[in-house]
This record gives sequence, structure tokens and C-alpha cells, in this order.
Amino acid sequence: MAEFTNERLGVRFTLPDSITVRQQLQYRGRAFNAGLLTEDVYVRHWVGMLALLGEWECELVPDPKQLDLDTSTDPRVADIVFWVSNMAANHMVELESVPKNS
Repeated sequence: MAEFTNERLGVRFTLPDSITVRQQLQYRGRAFNAGLLTEDVYVRHWVGMLALLGEWECELVPDPKQLDLDTSTDPRVADIVFWVSNMAANHMVELESVPKNS
């Protein structure tokens, strides 16, 4: 599992290092179906990340699957969603990278 930690935001989470085709499709389906591409990119990647989420530790957002983005008003929560979404999207891109032949 890949582990991501941001002490300033108080969040730690894990995502699989290797994912099955089904998991890839679950991520993509959620990330690209959320709001039918009308939602912000960060919301889409947040929703996609939830399909792959392993461990989660965050005092401010104890259960990310129950986070209501439409009613939460804490700017720190927006920072957490922003950071986690970026880490998840980057992780997915890195999984797709094919190493060059030497």
C-alpha cells in the first residue's frame, strides 16, 4: 500500500500499490461520472479515491465516505479534499507509467 501523510492537515491514508482492472475502472467510473464532468476536478478525484481507499486517519474528517461536501463549511476540509484528490490522481497516473527499457 502506498501511504500518504500530511502532518499540517492532519491526514494519513493509503491506496493500493497495484490495482486490478476492476479497481481501475471503479476509480475511473467514479472520477469521471461524478456530476457527469460538471463537478470540479477535485470533487471527481475525491469520489474516485473513495473506491480505492485503504486506511484513513483524520480527526477533522473521521469518515471520508460520510463527508458531505455540500454542507461542510470548514476551509480546512477543503484543503484536505484538495490535497487528497491531488495525491490520488497523481498516484493513479504513476501506476499507469510504463518504465522505459534500459
